[in-house]
Amino acid sequence: MYTKVITYSDYNGEDRKETFHFNLNKKELADLNFEVEGGLEYYINRISETKNPKQLVELVTVIIDKSYGIKSPDGISFRKSKEILEDFKSKEAYSELYIELLSDADKLLEFIQGITAAATKGINLNTKIPPQLGTN
Repeated sequence: MYTKVITYSDYNGEDRKETFHFNLNKKELADLNFEVEGGLEYYINRISETKNPKQLVELVTVIIDKSYGIKSPDGISFRKSKEILEDFKSKEAYSELYIELLSDADKLLEFIQGITAAATKGINLNTKIPPQLGTN
């Protein structure tokens, strides 16, 4: 489980600070490894080597969208659905996180390790994710 506090401005111009939760369980991580060519670690390494911004955008979108959910108050369940994701994507918090992960390689790596930690005790990524679209 990766918990992220995101500060953003809502559509009324009010500053907001909310806590959001992201997680990939073992099944979701296994599915993702089969969905991307060569598995997640290989895919990330390939993006690093080729410095392909389109693939980086795809990666960031996939990992946010597949990992976002709502943790139950008792911590027993973590709900995900199209409606839950659409609610998150309708907030500027989604945009803030998206741009942060695109523009900061260290934060992207931290996010990936955070969302996979419970399923794998963290992915051992022997790569440096290059800064791509943003200014560091």
